[in-house]
Amino acid sequence: MAHLSFIIGKQGRWKEAEELDIKVLELREQIFEREYRNTLMAMINLALNYYHQDRNKKVEYLENKIIKIQTNIIDPKYPDTINSLDRLAKTFEAWRRWEDSTRLLKQLVNVKTKPSGNDSEDILSLKERLSSTLYNLERWEEAESLDRHILDARAKTKGDRHPQTLKSKENLALTYWKLGQVKKAKRILKEVVRIKKAVLDPETVTSIMNYAVILLDLGKWEESEALDKRVLEIMINKYGQNDPKTLHSMQNLAWSQYNLG
Repeated sequence: MAHLSFIIGKQGRWKEAEELDIKVLELREQIFEREYRNTLMAMINLALNYYHQDRNKKVEYLENKIIKIQTNIIDPKYPDTINSLDRLAKTFEAWRRWEDSTRLLKQLVNVKTKPSGNDSEDILSLKERLSSTLYNLERWEEAESLDRHILDARAKTKGDRHPQTLKSKENLALTYWKLGQVKKAKRILKEVVRIKKAVLDPETVTSIMNYAVILLDLGKWEESEALDKRVLEIMINKYGQNDPKTLHSMQNLAWSQYNLG
């Protein structure tokens, strides 16, 4: 029945899926103890259903019940429960509810991390999401520790020039910037931009823009202006004069030129 609800929900038939989810939850609460993992999964599925219907009060009511029982339920022996909690964490992230998503992601990281300490890419991606929520909570020191760990792991397994390794370097640089360690941030981003310049994809342009912001913060107006000009040329060629991305690049260049006087 829960599987049928999932299929119906995927088709956008949330009202029908809701009726099934309620029935599943009622049955499981009757058959199992309230703390049992199947009941938890049913609650999560119903909460996600309400989320897709924008029924936020219903979602919050179920969230409170879920949060009370989840700590004792998570077990690596039950991947279905872990996957359901991961879906809930992603929902919290989409809502920008950083405290809630941080709590869930920390639990998921603890459960999924291997005793050997050798992280798979799946676990590194989970840690990357956790770092992002900590970043948004302005918990820079915790984010920095995770960013360094992720970078070290990816550099060892994928090499220094792999796109995911470069993304990890950029994340660490931005965290250093928030910590006031601007010179460290500049050194790392300069290296990332140097490697990525050969490929002018959207991620490369973002890296160049981030590097320009760091240079601006260091008072290096001319270097920042030169990068902003480069980005603007790329944006005009790719998107045209009136695209929002191009207009944003124009604003960045104008700010650099303003600081130059």
